[in-house]
Parts: sequence; structure tokens; C-alpha cells
Amino acid sequence: MATINGKVLVRDGKPLDRVCSNGRLVYGRNLFIGTAKGFTGVGTNSTKGDFNAQGGKYYLAGGKKVSDLYNQYGSSGYLTISFDWVASGSTISGTFNPQWDNTPWGGLSKSTISPSSLNSSGHYEWTVPLSAGGYSTGIADGIQFRQDNLQGNITISNLKLESAYQATPWTPAPEDYI
Repeated sequence: MATINGKVLVRDGKPLDRVCSNGRLVYGRNLFIGTAKGFTGVGTNSTKGDFNAQGGKYYLAGGKKVSDLYNQYGSSGYLTISFDWVASGSTISGTFNPQWDNTPWGGLSKSTISPSSLNSSGHYEWTVPLSAGGYSTGIADGIQFRQDNLQGNITISNLKLESAYQATPWTPAPEDYI
């Protein structure tokens, strides 16, 4: 039987990757560590920028790389990323999106997010198949948020990466608690 240890589900002392109830996914293990604390990044109005120096880089739990996820979940597996975002400031424009911090770089976003005074917050979800190019050999060990011509502040919270075809509510990585 699975029990709650802190804020994660464990069975026999080991964290569970996902839990279904009546055929519906109700819990997915967060594969990123350190997501309990969100971050606020400042747009630099430049191309190919990121929020790394402002706390906007997150790593895979257990020191894993993308290729380790491919090997663990197989070519028929999926990864789903989800997070909440809020834009603020007197001028809000440009784009941002999540991306791996090394190869395969892409895959974590279907398109860029374009904040503005009329589009100042949202919930983002995207699912990528592990059969996508570069996942079997990927060396990325974390993600970053790319920004292009971004003006304003972006706050990211409730970041989660899980091995599933759909997002479940935010939970911390088991490594953050056990």
C-alpha cells in the first residue's frame, strides 16, 4: 500500500512514479528538484537570453540526464511539463519558453509564450514523446527558460516534469523530502 511521506507517495520506502485511481492518473512524480520555490526573472530585451542567474534553472532529480529518462521510461514513454507563470512590470512584451539546458534543447514547448498587458498570466502544459529526436542520447541534466526580446518580469511557480501523458497537480520531487 502506498503512503504519504511528507508530500510524496512512497511504497516500501521508495517513491512512486505515478498513481492511478479508477483508471485516472491522480499523481505523477516530479522529476525536477527544488521546485517548491519559484523564481522571478527580469527580461533583458535581448535574443537567446535566459533566467539562469536569477534562479531560473532547475535540475533533474538524482543527477539524471535526458538519456537516463529515455532509458528508464522507454521510447514509447512521454514527459509532461507544467507550470504557472505571471508577468508584471510597466512594459510587458517579448517571448519566453522552457527548454533543456543542453541537447536535445527542444521539445519542452509547443510554442513560445508571449506575455503582454492583456496576457499577463497562465498555466502552461506540454507533452513530448520520448521518441522525439535527441532524447535517447540527450545530455541535458536540467531546464532553463529562454527569453527573446522580453521586457518585464516573469514569475514561474509550480514547475513539474513527470513521466505521463497528462499533467497532475504540483508536488515536490521525492528527493526534496526523503
